[in-house]
Amino acid sequence: AMLQNRTEIAKLLIKKVIEKGDLELLKAKDHHGNTPLHYAITGGHTELAKLLIKKVIEKGDLELLKAKNNNGNTPLHLDIYGNHTEIAELLIEKGDLELLKTKNNAGNTPLHLAIYGNHTEIVDFIDARIVVLEREDISNSGL
Repeated sequence: AMLQNRTEIAKLLIKKVIEKGDLELLKAKDHHGNTPLHYAITGGHTELAKLLIKKVIEKGDLELLKAKNNNGNTPLHLDIYGNHTEIAELLIEKGDLELLKTKNNAGNTPLHLAIYGNHTEIVDFIDARIVVLEREDISNSGL
């Protein structure tokens, strides 16, 4: 019960920070290098994770989406480990090539983890998004 109360308090605090629009607090890391978004994802707090992601996107600051913990895992890496398709799709849809091609300390990209975990829906979504982003890069480069 006490752990549940702590979780509820944490959710409430994060929601208040989001309402105020101060993203700097959301970028804070603990001794494992995890941000509140890392914890929302690993704790299975889907609605909170979606709220954080949407607020970050609204502010145009993707740094939080790309934040690596001490193992080099971004929130997307951790999400794919947990097979949370809904959040993964949101991160993939809003992310850029850098996020999708980021390697963790073991040398794995989110696509590698999706393949290793046999998460075919996520594999397909990442593949499709990379194609779109690479086409945009080519179009923007004037080739």
